[in-house]
Amino acid sequence: MKALQLRPFRLEADLNVLFAYMNEPSHQALFSHKFQCNSVHSFERWFMEMLNTTYHDFFMIETSAGVTVGFTFSYAFFANDRHCKFTLCLFDQYKRIGYGALAGVQMLDYLFSSYSLQQVFTTVFDYNSESLSIHQHAGFEKVGELPQYRFLKGNYHSLHYYVIRREVFYQKAAKLLPHA
Repeated sequence: MKALQLRPFRLEADLNVLFAYMNEPSHQALFSHKFQCNSVHSFERWFMEMLNTTYHDFFMIETSAGVTVGFTFSYAFFANDRHCKFTLCLFDQYKRIGYGALAGVQMLDYLFSSYSLQQVFTTVFDYNSESLSIHQHAGFEKVGELPQYRFLKGNYHSLHYYVIRREVFYQKAAKLLPHA
């Protein structure tokens, strides 16, 4: 089984990799928040502000050999309501080999075991068919849709809301977690 770990963001090691990933137009289209950063320096200011104000938990995803394969973060964290949102992004060369499922399970387990959350939400644009399929197979339930939310390449696209509840997650992920 592939081994992954979630590790804290390290400015010197990770900033350029994140800038390259997040500045790519095809990757920007996956995020519901937009940014305009034309240099690593402006990206650093923007990203540090996001770490201080928007992202609740932010981790780089790394293999046991020390190769960084992506990142994941939680945001819109509402402790009193016991929910948050999360996002997981893999670098293109590490997609479709199982890292996404492992990292997703680790991040959700971290969120549910570290906080008294009852549910975690995600959002996916309808042009991201791969992510839509992954959500459906992983036990996420579609709970809403914002029609015509994004205008991209001459067309409007809907934003889909998914949720996974604590008990559903632990039922689905039991065989992948060492402590379950």
